Amino acid sequence: MAASTRQSRLRLLIRHPLLTGAVLWGVSHLLLNGDPPSWSAELVTLLIAAITVAVIIYLHPWLSGIPV
Repeated sequence: MAASTRQSRLRLLIRHPLLTGAVLWGVSHLLLNGDPPSWSAELVTLLIAAITVAVIIYLHPWLSGIPV
């Protein structure tokens, strides 16, 4: 998180340091969970998330007046 507020070479390599940190945190927790994955439930969740993001991107210019 410190790389997001300072000009550094790390920030040049990582476009969004806060997002990268959140992704690394989430992936590490998923890997260390220990539960066997239920792939069908994971795919349904991923599909719902993708549809939600697509709808938000589609409606963003109308809601905020700023194109994506």
